[in-house]
Amino acid sequence: VNDVLRFVTDEVSDCPLQQQKLWVLKPSDASNAYGIHFFPTSEARQVAEAVFGTKEGTESNEHGIVFVVQLYIWPLLLDALHSRKFHIRTLLLCRGGPLKQLDVFIYHESRVLVATEEWSPQDLSNKWIHITNMSVNCNHASYNAAEQNRSLVSVFGDERAKQIHDRMTDVTKEVMQ
Repeated sequence: VNDVLRFVTDEVSDCPLQQQKLWVLKPSDASNAYGIHFFPTSEARQVAEAVFGTKEGTESNEHGIVFVVQLYIWPLLLDALHSRKFHIRTLLLCRGGPLKQLDVFIYHESRVLVATEEWSPQDLSNKWIHITNMSVNCNHASYNAAEQNRSLVSVFGDERAKQIHDRMTDVTKEVMQ
């Protein structure tokens, strides 16, 4: 609990005021939005205690699951898809390593996966405004595969999609080297 509070407090000073300092706490090795929590800084203690318990000195939850806490990505690019969050899913092949030139090949048919409901900071408990995974969203009554699983080119156009792919390639090289 104290580690989460210390991290959240340390990071607040670098955060733009208009963001309301939103956070994500999630299991490091889970998928399909399992165990994910969204919260403002003001609720950090309540969320951390709910996940980790209230015992002094507790460093993990009762199941020993490792969690990641991260600042909510800001600004959101909501204009691209009718005020809905999205993520880009792409396939990369990396060849090489730390002592060699890293070659990065990107599959140009990247997908844009879109949340089911419009994003709003007013209801952080509504998972449908945050979660962009198709495996979760397909369970919502309003899920529309044609609108929520689109090609990168159909969302951003050829030129911008190429810029995005080029940037993803550059970032991958920087991170992997």
